[in-house]
Amino acid sequence: MKETKQEHLRFLRTYKEAVVGDRLPDAPASDEADHPTLSACIRGHLLLFIVSVHCELCYDALRELYAFVLERPHSNVVILLEGDESAWATLNEQFAGRARVFRKSKAAILRELGTRGVPWGYAVQADGRICASLPCSAPEDFEQLAAALG
Repeated sequence: MKETKQEHLRFLRTYKEAVVGDRLPDAPASDEADHPTLSACIRGHLLLFIVSVHCELCYDALRELYAFVLERPHSNVVILLEGDESAWATLNEQFAGRARVFRKSKAAILRELGTRGVPWGYAVQADGRICASLPCSAPEDFEQLAAALG
C-alpha cells in the first residue's frame, strides 16, 4: 500500500489561530483554578501578551512592555506566561499594579488561542473582537497594538 503525503502527515495537528476579526476565545487566563477567563479580563479593551521563559527574545520584549505600561498606566494589560512558579512570581512583582500576569502552559496556549510563536500580542476591543494580532518585541509593535484600539 502506497502512503500518500496526507497519510504521512496525519500526525500533524492543526489549530485554529485567533485572528483579527475573531472573538477572543473564552479560555481560562491560567491553567490554575480560581482565575478569570480571558473575556472576563476585558475592561473597555484588552492588550494581551504571550511570553515564555524559554524564549530569549521574550526577555527583551518584557523590558519594552514594561516601558510601554509605564507610559500608558490606564492600559488594561494581561500577560500570559509560559514558565515556572518563580518566573511568574518575579514577573508578577515587576508588573504589580500595571498588568495582570497569569501562568499558562504552552500546550494550553496553542490549543485555546492557536498562538504558535512568542512574544505575541493581541489588541481586543470591548466587544471581545480581536482588532490586531502580531509578534511583539519592539516599542513600535506595542504602539501598533495600542493604535489598533483607537
